[in-house]
Amino acid sequence: MKEQKPVFIADTCIGGLSDVKSLWQAKFAADVVFLADYAVNPVGVKNDFAIADVVDIRLQSAGEYSDTLVRSRLEALYPRVLFLDPGAYCAGLLNRTSDSKDKRLSCGVTGDVIPVGSVIEFAKSYLGSDSIVSL
Repeated sequence: MKEQKPVFIADTCIGGLSDVKSLWQAKFAADVVFLADYAVNPVGVKNDFAIADVVDIRLQSAGEYSDTLVRSRLEALYPRVLFLDPGAYCAGLLNRTSDSKDKRLSCGVTGDVIPVGSVIEFAKSYLGSDSIVSL
């Protein structure tokens, strides 16, 4: 049986940990790579070209760490959409994990707003897990 790569989740801050928590509670995606992408924050004030660059960088990162949600799969699901937040459809694309005890989270942080150690400590507290490490 082929080992499944971790699910990759990126957000402009640590708020994306709520997605990790939801996946873990539903017993999806025990192994997760999370990127708190502070270097691109705030995205809301960027133009369409800058946002497209952010999306491309995140999809490339996702391809490095994960085989679950990658551009080709999103484009096949949504052929008329340039980019769509897959959160609402995520569970349908993932395999259910058999044992919730094996949860693992690897965290990365871009920019110099918050150190990765602070994100890891918050994640341990918020998610109730000690299986959290830096990328």
